[in-house]
Amino acid sequence: GMVTLGTGIGNLTPLQSVTISGNAASESPEFAIATLGNIQLQNLTAPQGLSLSSQNGGIYASLLSTVNRTNAGNVTLSGKTISLTGINTQSIDGTGGTVDITATDFFRARGTFVDLNQIEASISTAGALGGGSIVLRHGGNGETPFVVGDASLNGTAGVMTRGTEPGDTIAAGN
Repeated sequence: GMVTLGTGIGNLTPLQSVTISGNAASESPEFAIATLGNIQLQNLTAPQGLSLSSQNGGIYASLLSTVNRTNAGNVTLSGKTISLTGINTQSIDGTGGTVDITATDFFRARGTFVDLNQIEASISTAGALGGGSIVLRHGGNGETPFVVGDASLNGTAGVMTRGTEPGDTIAAGN
């Protein structure tokens, strides 16, 4: 089933942990979940943006989507290990949303989807009027590389893209 969410969970006082067994959606501006421990959920759709923050735990999810016909919402993730299927912040008629990720351990985007430019991506911020930025910080500390094309430890299964111009896509081997 589908779980419809309000403005946020744990915004004022972070919860111990959050588990949502099923798909979730929110129409609230900048929907947020804040916890001390793990955040576990399936697909989360929040066209106006979303923020998931775990102080001491990880974030485990399927597809996070802020797709919007006009300007897409932003995605902000912060936690120890972040493991998900993909992030989709595309806009059909406007600007793609930004993605800002901080994983103090490792980040994994284990799946792919085909974006509006027919690119098989794990993260896409593409938009008709321009793509949003993608900022990804991880705890590899120069010892564990981040690998586009290999999400087994620290990386993405598919490309990271913000459009079709040269330099907009980071693919395997880049």
